[in-house]
Amino acid sequence: FLASFPEGVPVDRIRNFSVIAHVDHGKSTLCDRLLNMTGIETRGAQYLDTLEVERERGITIKAQSCSILYDNPKDGLTYLLNLIDTPGHTDFQYEVARSLSACQGAILLVDAIQGVQAQTVANFYLAFMQQGLEVIGALNKIDVEHVDLSSSRSQLASLMDVDESAILGVSAKTGKNVDQLLTAIIERIPPPKPDATSTPPSGRPPLRALLLDMWFDRNRGAILLVYLTSGRLKKGESLELKHAERKMTASDIGVMHPNLTPTEFLHRGQLGYISCNRNQDIRGLRVGDTISRIGEAVEVFPGFEPARSMVYAGVFPVTTGDSERLDPAINRLSLSDSSLEYKKVISQALGTGFRCGFLGLLHMDVIKQRLKAEHDVDVILTTPTVPYTFSPLNQRSDGATKEIVVDSVDEWPKNPLGTWKEPTVEGTFVSPVAYASDITQLCYSRRGTQLSYELIDPTRAMFKFELPLSEIIVDFADKILQLSHGYASFVYEHRGARETDLRKVDIKINGDPAEALSFICRHDAVREVAGKMLRRLKEHISPHAFEINLQGCVGGKVLVSEKIGKQKKNAIAKDHSVAGDPTRKMKLIKEAKEREKKLKQVGKIKVPPEAFMQVVRLD
Repeated sequence: FLASFPEGVPVDRIRNFSVIAHVDHGKSTLCDRLLNMTGIETRGAQYLDTLEVERERGITIKAQSCSILYDNPKDGLTYLLNLIDTPGHTDFQYEVARSLSACQGAILLVDAIQGVQAQTVANFYLAFMQQGLEVIGALNKIDVEHVDLSSSRSQLASLMDVDESAILGVSAKTGKNVDQLLTAIIERIPPPKPDATSTPPSGRPPLRALLLDMWFDRNRGAILLVYLTSGRLKKGESLELKHAERKMTASDIGVMHPNLTPTEFLHRGQLGYISCNRNQDIRGLRVGDTISRIGEAVEVFPGFEPARSMVYAGVFPVTTGDSERLDPAINRLSLSDSSLEYKKVISQALGTGFRCGFLGLLHMDVIKQRLKAEHDVDVILTTPTVPYTFSPLNQRSDGATKEIVVDSVDEWPKNPLGTWKEPTVEGTFVSPVAYASDITQLCYSRRGTQLSYELIDPTRAMFKFELPLSEIIVDFADKILQLSHGYASFVYEHRGARETDLRKVDIKINGDPAEALSFICRHDAVREVAGKMLRRLKEHISPHAFEINLQGCVGGKVLVSEKIGKQKKNAIAKDHSVAGDPTRKMKLIKEAKEREKKLKQVGKIKVPPEAFMQVVRLD
């Protein structure tokens, strides 16, 4: 692949860039087109989307890189372009931020039909304001008839604060003007900057590489995706990871073209992979670590801020066979998805499973689908919760306040008196003006506080709300789409925390606690939420020979209840001797009531595991 550059590609002819955009604006299609135009046969759509779940859903979940060579017709030189295709959904913003750390520029792609959307704004601020990258604005789908290019161009130029002439128009589907985009990449995106690491007296620059991603390959073992900022890496060299304090051997190195393509060397400015031996254990490694040769002193990268889990849920196997495969499957998934947080738990009703932290609901659903597709494990997901923080009234002896994170009822403090806080997010909405009022009313009903409101153009508005995370994790996005008939977009990012008042709600069945059904709830919503759960549980418990009481309790006080009537049985139906004898009838009825009372005291209620699953699972 790089045989024409035996001494390495000159750094001034390397361009590292990402394609960023709102979901479904054509990132993967544009990447396919760029690969086609530089001599790579993609054989179908979404070529860089390698996961089965990505192809089924038609979205990018994992950022994927590809190194391509492009012969620039303007100066006759060959350039090495390192392209990274990034996710568009807000759940995977962590992947986007990580990818941009290895880039000097980005293509901000906008659907010319839809115009600027919420994720467009978030991606621009991430690339330009936070990372300081050179951003090229481009409108996609210009081949569609009757598209209003002037409006979309004006919106994007206004967002980027550039002249409208700087915004390119392309069609990733037909390839129209994509050659102009390639020229803009070479002319407007700078090459990698010199590294700050000093060169020792020996004259050989030290190796310094940033760990961007990692995964496990069944044939090759552990694979590390790295970005070299200094030095040269040769196959077979012994390396160390500074933060993890682990040693490894580069048994194979190369670039993604787009598959693993071996090379003899990796040079400064390149994105490439390092293959470890098959016995190398990469558990415990963190993306953002610094890789160097053993013994070389280099400046350590600050690393990436760990991904913040926004929602937590239980992951439990459906069958015994799934239970045996779930543990290794979760471990394997965590190697390729560093944002997945998990710990083993045991539930009386659902068995052994995991309590997992996810970036959002889509991330949670993707993990479930990957467990089935890649590891053949069927799981159920319990209703998601958010991480609350609790500060007890009694401070520590040193006067400091000890904060604990509570994301499940198992971590509920023995003495819950203190200050509770719930996480909040800043939600950004882009909507047609006609639907903005309905969306703002929805936000107010979810305890939101409006932060801003402005018109993008005469027909569309962008506004921001501060919202409790717990109010948006289940059905909020669907409500937005319903109210706007699919025309509004919504993204959110962590903002902080606000005080709240929480209760632990215990569900009791004939006085016995059903621990698997206990949950944490805001105090003013206890009756509503517990009532829904009891009605749902009532549907899945069969009648017994005695009456069953279902109760939702807080601190021993019953706040809401439901009853399941006893089985209908005529106490005198089989005794023909009582015909016309009211005394005998009353005696039999009294005996039946006594039996029922005794059964209620000693009888066990059969609650099938399926009932627990139906009540706690996320629909």
